[in-house]
Amino acid sequence: MFGGLAVRNQLVCHGFSDTRGKVRLLSAATGALRGEWGFRAGKGGFAEVGGLCLDRDSNVYVADPEAGLIRRFSLFGTPLGGLGTPREGRPARDFRDARGVLHHPNDVVLDEEGNLYVCCGDRPMRHAVQSFAPDGKYRFSLRAFGEPLEEWGLPMGIALAGDKIYVADTFNQCVQVFFLDGTFQMMFSTCPRPGERSLPVAVAVRPDGNILVAQWKEHPALLLFNPSGWFLGEVLSPGKEEGKVFAPAALDLDGEGGLYLLDRAGERIQRFDGEGALLWSVLAGEEEA
Repeated sequence: MFGGLAVRNQLVCHGFSDTRGKVRLLSAATGALRGEWGFRAGKGGFAEVGGLCLDRDSNVYVADPEAGLIRRFSLFGTPLGGLGTPREGRPARDFRDARGVLHHPNDVVLDEEGNLYVCCGDRPMRHAVQSFAPDGKYRFSLRAFGEPLEEWGLPMGIALAGDKIYVADTFNQCVQVFFLDGTFQMMFSTCPRPGERSLPVAVAVRPDGNILVAQWKEHPALLLFNPSGWFLGEVLSPGKEEGKVFAPAALDLDGEGGLYLLDRAGERIQRFDGEGALLWSVLAGEEEA
């Protein structure tokens, strides 16, 4: 997809790509720009930004699909290593669907112990969603639908809430839910109406346990489901104007239930309060320092 978004400690971290990977830091309260830095792949190669997340020390973890890496930086852009095997700037053409291999990582999250959960894939894969220890050691793969031979459908988004993992399984048109030890709990379809096609790309869980899902392509919208996966309604309708959703890329929530949405193919960030009222909206490059 087109960039990533994470919120922590009153900062919004926005990742995107042009000729290199870039990260912007914005005030969660106002959307004002607080800092910006970038990075390149090895030997002048193209660096891409998928999803990203922040740890408790505000270090930034960036999924780089093109390089097959999870890159780690300080909040100010200092490289701190990462996860995966560098490909010296070459595209990730060598495909391997195997334990511990990051092929086209799309999103990354961390639990409170520092374990990483990564969703990958530019094609159906069995090992598309994996967990790694803080030292980078492979822990386990999540089995799609709880079955060892089933394949994931290019999952684009992953989130943690409580003791559960939520995966937006994009081309399988569903969200799959697991416990933190990798045990499958359930799945639910993200197609709210008969005849529609749903491509979920991002997922987040509100404090009340209800699940927000951003869907892409033919029917862009922000949808709400209860903890059992029953459709509750449409939170944001499609549209390019402020307060609506168009080509969403990422979602996150702050500690008070406020919603942050990255849409317009990664160019716009919108912040909503817990009741769904728009608080601010900024386009990349228009933030005031």
